[in-house]
Amino acid sequence: MRPFAGFTLSGSATYLDAKYRDFFTDGGLTDLTGNRVQRQPKWQWRVTPAYDLELGGDTKAGVYATIGYVGDRFSDVQNAQVLPGYYKLDAGATLDLTPQIQFQVIGDNLTDEIGLTEGNPRTLGSQGSGTILARPIVGRSIRFAAAFKF
Repeated sequence: MRPFAGFTLSGSATYLDAKYRDFFTDGGLTDLTGNRVQRQPKWQWRVTPAYDLELGGDTKAGVYATIGYVGDRFSDVQNAQVLPGYYKLDAGATLDLTPQIQFQVIGDNLTDEIGLTEGNPRTLGSQGSGTILARPIVGRSIRFAAAFKF
């Protein structure tokens, strides 16, 4: 959406209620039919407001922020180990001095949210309900970049 000059609001959302069908393990002894597909959240979405403006001549500036959500999901096909949902906030700014020279600052996971993208289904029974082995999202980071286009 572009409600007024320079401002955009974009977003995306996905709803996925994926479940296993006719899925047996242990040589057909364990029926996992109806379990949610591992690592797939039912809901995930992102919303990004952005504002761009002309500063005169070829100079342009812009700022944006993205809030995103990834819902809970399971790290294993048995649906025994929950990976909790999380929110993530990113933001950035750009400065185009000329059509060839651009500077950027990019902030990722600004609230330093803890989120897990996938667990280790091979060690499910030994991890219990406390701390688990899993791949986390990257913690807060800020990057500066300069580009020369030719």
